[in-house]
Amino acid sequence: MGIAGTVVPIVIVVVVAGLIVLVRKLGRSVERDLERTRTLLRDDNTPSSNDPYAPQNLPRPSDEIMALIRARDTITAARMYQLETGLGLIECKRAIDYYANR
Repeated sequence: MGIAGTVVPIVIVVVVAGLIVLVRKLGRSVERDLERTRTLLRDDNTPSSNDPYAPQNLPRPSDEIMALIRARDTITAARMYQLETGLGLIECKRAIDYYANR
């Protein structure tokens, strides 16, 4: 049988074991994300006030960004707000949309 005949089954077992661990870890991650989403959204799917990333809990955009929002240039406004705050683009877009619809 030789070394190749012994190594191949061992490699297969190690790869399968690694995949099992990865799938379990991914499953736990998805469950945590779902639970966090459930706690951050109210029954009507609007952000909860205890969500630190809810638009109403984020810093108010500068006057320059507010002018862009009033001019309906929300993409540029979101990018500038991102540079101003250091937040992620999705949080910035949510905040800009929040102020655009007020």
